[in-house]
Amino acid sequence: MHARPTHRTHQPVALAVLFLLLAAAPTHAAVTRAMTGEYSVDTARRLELSIPFGEIRIEGTDTPEVRVRVKASCDGGGDCGSFVKGLRLESSNRGGTLRVKLERPDNHEVWNMERDHDRHARGERQRGHHDSHDSDLSIVVEVPRSLQVELNMGAGEVNVEGLRRDLSIDLGAGEISVRMLERHVGSVDVNMAVGETTIHQGGKTHEYARVLGGPVRWREGKGEAEIDVNVGAGDVDVTLE
Repeated sequence: MHARPTHRTHQPVALAVLFLLLAAAPTHAAVTRAMTGEYSVDTARRLELSIPFGEIRIEGTDTPEVRVRVKASCDGGGDCGSFVKGLRLESSNRGGTLRVKLERPDNHEVWNMERDHDRHARGERQRGHHDSHDSDLSIVVEVPRSLQVELNMGAGEVNVEGLRRDLSIDLGAGEISVRMLERHVGSVDVNMAVGETTIHQGGKTHEYARVLGGPVRWREGKGEAEIDVNVGAGDVDVTLE
């Protein structure tokens, strides 16, 4: 009688090799940084904000100055550290306009519009992208209610509430939510290429969908403030309380 040959499994060896490879793989610790800025309004009547991407909240307050808080984070890969360390807040105040800009490092193209369009279509949060890392920016801006506000932003999520003067938002892709008192608002204009606009006013809800672009015009207000929004792709929600 011939003994049958035994077949040894290589599974334990393969698992051990895989474990060693995973253990030896480099890991990247997330990098974070917080920044703050406080800017005197002086004689300015208008605030102009320039933000590359991220999540921004603009709050109308009774304080006499503009206060900005920034939290930056990235996944630790590639040149993540240099991106976070290279961010800076810059400001100028002349001609009746206070300008505050969040500058990214000159050698970083940190957000990609095509990828952000895809993320928005999947309902994901907007992020910044570089070839070697993902990054997030979270910004809070406290604004005196007496100021008109203009925001220019590449991609992300915008939340505004408590303002009383004109508001202008130019956003490449993302979501916008605005809450203001109805008695302060005279008109709402939204220009959008792709997405939906919703206006809540006086217990009524007005919904508009845009696929090939087109304006949304609301002219029923009795206030003086004008809300003007331009967005490439996304959702706009305006609530007049």
